[in-house]
Amino acid sequence: MNVKPPDASAWCTWLEQHGLSIAPKDLETALAYDLARGELESAWASLQEGSVARAARVARVSLAWDAALGHAENHDQGPDWVLRMPEFDGEVVTGGERLEMAAWDFGKVRRRRPAAVLRPAGTRDVVRAIQFCREENIGLSPRGFAHSAGAQMQVRGGLVLDMKSMNRVLAVTDDHIEVEAGAGWDVVLMAATERGRTPPIVTDWLKVSVGGPSPWGDSDSCPFGGARRWIMCWNWRWSREPER
Repeated sequence: MNVKPPDASAWCTWLEQHGLSIAPKDLETALAYDLARGELESAWASLQEGSVARAARVARVSLAWDAALGHAENHDQGPDWVLRMPEFDGEVVTGGERLEMAAWDFGKVRRRRPAAVLRPAGTRDVVRAIQFCREENIGLSPRGFAHSAGAQMQVRGGLVLDMKSMNRVLAVTDDHIEVEAGAGWDVVLMAATERGRTPPIVTDWLKVSVGGPSPWGDSDSCPFGGARRWIMCWNWRWSREPER
């Protein structure tokens, strides 16, 4: 498309050509703001110059759309379901710097601002949040240390569960350890070594929650085999002797 898209429908077509399926209502909202429109127009103009690989085009357009929505969100009052949330034992964040922090991934590459963040105090809060989001048809995403690929821990306009608040070591024996899903691997390793044990596997980067590696399967981030195979109800079997 060498002619700049003239309207929302044409912009939708252009975005779809680059792998993004955008609801017309969302696009019309973004295009109503000059800064948001400017992000898309800048991306369009940059892709008219020379030959650009398909993967690079898709990445450029995707980042431009994230930026465009970011500008539009600055004018958004937020969804009304935020006021209907049930009472939680943990902390709920609906604005300010801490909400903005939850919008970004660890590398500050992808930005998708949620409407609210819950720091659950325990499993009861998690259950309440899931039930509420299911009933209200609200996007929900758990978030640990924000290292997941492809913005998996982000949900624009939805509810983020900041699982780092659930980081307790629940039980440690010579045979296994049980921790909450938001605990980092550094917590697991410390609890193990204090008992003279070591896990049979750890991630290369210890500031990853134990719940985080479970979708990876046999990831290269785990040099001695995939983390998922070792996760059984959040129990890790120790080596009988500390590694030297």
